[in-house]
Amino acid sequence: MDDIPEVDASLIDNDDIFQPKWWEIVAVVGAGTVAYVLELPNLWWVAGGLFIGCWMLQNCVRRLALRDALHTQLLDRRIQRLERNVAAMGIGIDELHRREAMRGRERT
Repeated sequence: MDDIPEVDASLIDNDDIFQPKWWEIVAVVGAGTVAYVLELPNLWWVAGGLFIGCWMLQNCVRRLALRDALHTQLLDRRIQRLERNVAAMGIGIDELHRREAMRGRERT
């Protein structure tokens, strides 16, 4: 993912398939034991294929999440820049009104 710049970590959900919870480990060990006891080698191939498919899907979803987080971060920066520009324009308009008022006083 070298083409995606760094994004704020708070924008990304870090649910990693390779950091399973304790109940997931117990379920996989239980299912593997049942498949071994029942001598179902085809089930091992199916489980391996599902694992690889889930891993690929997770990588795709994670990449999309990174792109979404980057887009959100860029939009936030643009909004902040626009807010600063609007504030600067407000200050400039106030200054312009003051100058016009001073010119109006000088004329009278």
